[in-house]
Amino acid sequence: MVGLLTLALVWNAAALGYVAVPDSGPAADASPADNSWDMFAPEPLETDGWYVVPGELESGERIDAFRGSAVEWDRPENVSRIYPDSRWRKYLVDLWRAEDADLTRGFAEYLCWRWNADNDDELTRVEVHYVEQPTRLDGPEPTRRVELGRYSCSVVDSGR
Repeated sequence: MVGLLTLALVWNAAALGYVAVPDSGPAADASPADNSWDMFAPEPLETDGWYVVPGELESGERIDAFRGSAVEWDRPENVSRIYPDSRWRKYLVDLWRAEDADLTRGFAEYLCWRWNADNDDELTRVEVHYVEQPTRLDGPEPTRRVELGRYSCSVVDSGR
């Protein structure tokens, strides 16, 4: 307790200029080149993006089967919020990178099953798209729609 009281007194005395504070030393001369980007190894992503999964219902209405809302191609205000959690984000980033038709088909089948299990107006087909947006430090960041596949929901049992 005495140590904490002493520390608080010295800290406040230094803040008021009653106690000399040593120079910050070599840390003040840090260069950005001295920093490591290991966290982003082997290199940071050069492209960001999000999924848009237009689906057609039996009624003819179109919805985004992933978000459960109207189809919207524009960048979401907060892309990280479209993923239910970090595992979903990891799975969907891997899905985009893998370019594996079986993985994409499994994702589409899951979305069909999920929608049809909870809704009377059943989902009949979906298109899985990834909207790519390159990360640029100078200038606008254009987007490009990449179609990963088109799938029928008729082969998916809704579980009813």
